[in-house]
Amino acid sequence: MNTIAYLCLGTYLILLVISALSSWLLVPTVITHRKHSEQQKPQAPLVKFPKVTIQLPIFNEYYVSARLLNALKLLNYPKDCFDIQILDDSTDETSDLLAVKTIELKQEGFSVSHIRRSMREGFKSGALQHGMQISNSDFFAIFDADFMPDPDFLVKVMPYFQNEQVAIVQTKLHFANWDTSFLTRIQQMQTSLEFEIDIPRRAGLGSFLQFNGTGGVLRRSSIQQAGGWQGDTLAEDLDLTTRLYLKGWQVVYAPEVISTGEFPIDVISLCSQQFRWVKGTTEVFRKLGDQVFNSALPPNTKDDWVSLCLFYNSMFPIFFATGILSITVTLLNNYLPPSLVYWSSWLYLFWIVPMLITYTYAINLGKEKHNWWKNCGDFLFFLFYTLAFSWQNSIAVFQGGLGWRSEFKRTPKLANTKPQERKKYLNFKWDGMLLSEVFLGGIYAIMTIIDSLEKLPLLFIHILLAASFIGKLVYTLYFRLSISNWLIPIIRRNSKIRTPV
Repeated sequence: MNTIAYLCLGTYLILLVISALSSWLLVPTVITHRKHSEQQKPQAPLVKFPKVTIQLPIFNEYYVSARLLNALKLLNYPKDCFDIQILDDSTDETSDLLAVKTIELKQEGFSVSHIRRSMREGFKSGALQHGMQISNSDFFAIFDADFMPDPDFLVKVMPYFQNEQVAIVQTKLHFANWDTSFLTRIQQMQTSLEFEIDIPRRAGLGSFLQFNGTGGVLRRSSIQQAGGWQGDTLAEDLDLTTRLYLKGWQVVYAPEVISTGEFPIDVISLCSQQFRWVKGTTEVFRKLGDQVFNSALPPNTKDDWVSLCLFYNSMFPIFFATGILSITVTLLNNYLPPSLVYWSSWLYLFWIVPMLITYTYAINLGKEKHNWWKNCGDFLFFLFYTLAFSWQNSIAVFQGGLGWRSEFKRTPKLANTKPQERKKYLNFKWDGMLLSEVFLGGIYAIMTIIDSLEKLPLLFIHILLAASFIGKLVYTLYFRLSISNWLIPIIRRNSKIRTPV
């Protein structure tokens, strides 16, 4: 039994050290990001306006589709130099709404096509590939239904393509409802690290940059040379971007151009989105890893690609395994030196402190008013979020790594809908994932009681884990009840999304 106890403790300590080191690796990025954040600038303003097709892949987005189409009316780009493809795979009344908006846009002089497919083959990537095949444009701007371009979007983005090596120009994504609730604020914390620090650093170093699936423009010839849109992963944007780099193309980040969207405002949608992202990026690593490693890409480009595909995702299984091992360490506590178990709990601080510094600093970069204390409070919820999603995202990593295929499940966006209207798209059910998280929350709650009664050193850790899993369950149930008129909604303020007039 002593051997088993020490083996569990040793593995537990190794995983804690890996977690702590992964957090500290973020610190140099924060320290040096300004030094390496000089962006590539377009060569000159446009003299001739290239033909652009604006592709809008839409699937059951009744509440936000009209807002996007209204925003496209405001583009400061010659009407005869762009057309709009509404790639509509919807199965609800969204299609009727889009048919009406198509007529309206045509009457106002816009070139717009409402394209329906008999089968949703390839999901989003299949719709984009189908739209490209029936278009004669050399460039494609892509927007998800919940995003809106600024009026100067095309005027500012297209000059970058005067460089014939540029395949994609990705704009900066802004989320208008980021301050709606603690759930949207923790998403903003995560996104700020990406768009305020990591992407500018990679752009300045000429390293790997990803097309984010929306708010970007792509060159037709580059897509074709890379093999077109492919639907064998859930991260079609990262998949195509990687194949473009392997063909020698460049990707540019344009932070001066803003594309405005919205975060999911409920746990159900966020779970679906996170699972798709984590599994999709792991699938891309499995699909293209050998080609990237054996390519002539610069070492820093390869490193950043691996970090994007694997490093962040691999942390979820490590976090989850650490939590499970903490249970065995507690149960086998009598076979272990008390001082060693006690000091092992302090390793969590070496994981938490650099994350606190990094994420609170990142979110303040994108805000006009800094409130460090509020951000520190939000970080606590961010910590709960990281731990609570560790189980489902671990499953996503293993499914992606093993090549298990699954359906592309979109993330419903609800704009300024009333809580009672949200049940149209929010599908809550007691599936295996939710039941397993209930079980985990219960186990950690029991361990918290044992730690408290026995005065064991891992009490804080188990409180954190129990609060994470139980908190996720409570928030999910509360939101579900709120859209069923059984309780007053927990989210009082609706999304503060700018609606074009």
